[in-house]
Amino acid sequence: MGYPLPHFVLTGGEVHDSKPAITVISQFPAHAWCADRAYVDVDIRRFIERYGAEYVVPPKKNTKNPWEYDRDVYRTRHLIENCFQKLKEFRRIATRYEKRSRHFASMVSLASIMIHLF
Repeated sequence: MGYPLPHFVLTGGEVHDSKPAITVISQFPAHAWCADRAYVDVDIRRFIERYGAEYVVPPKKNTKNPWEYDRDVYRTRHLIENCFQKLKEFRRIATRYEKRSRHFASMVSLASIMIHLF
């Protein structure tokens, strides 16, 4: 039995995480996509709904027409946050010690595998 390889997209430090979101989402079939309010974007929402998945992102506080979302599914988002916290325990990743993207990606892959196995 093989393990799935970690998948991520590296962007520049000034690029918001939501910019490559559609690229990443398109590679993973799912019934629901959970994210925080930073991913409230019409294009992302349309893409996920066209994909046949549920958009589980709470509306921003100042939204004029708030939508319903599955609060129980949204609560599972902490698992992803926990994964990022574990990645930040690796000093080379947390401090962005690696300057070349190829080396940084290798460290993130290695740390992800270590987290998954141990």
